[in-house]
Amino acid sequence: MKKKVVISGILFAVIVLLGAFMIHGLPPVSDAYVAHETDNTVFESNPIDSYFSEMASKIVPTTTVEMVEFELIITSAWEAEMENCYDILKGKTKSEYVRGLLDDDKNSYVAYIMNNGKLSPYFSASDAFSGNENVSLGRIASVLSVSARTDGYRQKTVELIKHIQELDETHQFAFSESMYADLIKQTFPEQWGKMK
Repeated sequence: MKKKVVISGILFAVIVLLGAFMIHGLPPVSDAYVAHETDNTVFESNPIDSYFSEMASKIVPTTTVEMVEFELIITSAWEAEMENCYDILKGKTKSEYVRGLLDDDKNSYVAYIMNNGKLSPYFSASDAFSGNENVSLGRIASVLSVSARTDGYRQKTVELIKHIQELDETHQFAFSESMYADLIKQTFPEQWGKMK
């Protein structure tokens, strides 16, 4: 009997809340959500992803080795951009303590990214969490691993850019298309030669 009363009370509370939302409308969007939308803008309109998206359509990596090599180039671009953001933030403080905290944050985050890169392919493996002792990942695991690292560097970079923008509202990407064009040209000489 007591369970029925508790369930009835919870159901009543849900109905009251739904009724309030219907009468007064949904609650306003929080500042956290707005900040997240801003992060998405950085995600969607950045020179790194724009450039590599264009290059992927021209180079078209098809083998696993080519996909890993291409993704490693993207990873290096995001890692360099993250390093640049840490350097900018370190340059904005005179506190050695804060600089040390930034170094600690960077080092622990890089360690996290590397570990996540090892783990993430297992989330895509159909038998990783099915109770089987042996898990087969296939060849795509190496691509997924590097891709997870790229995502980690990208996410941390966007977070750091947000902090930089809070300090002075401007951030210029250090990314240089020409530097990465040379790297792609060296890595994919045959495909590069066919590009026009």
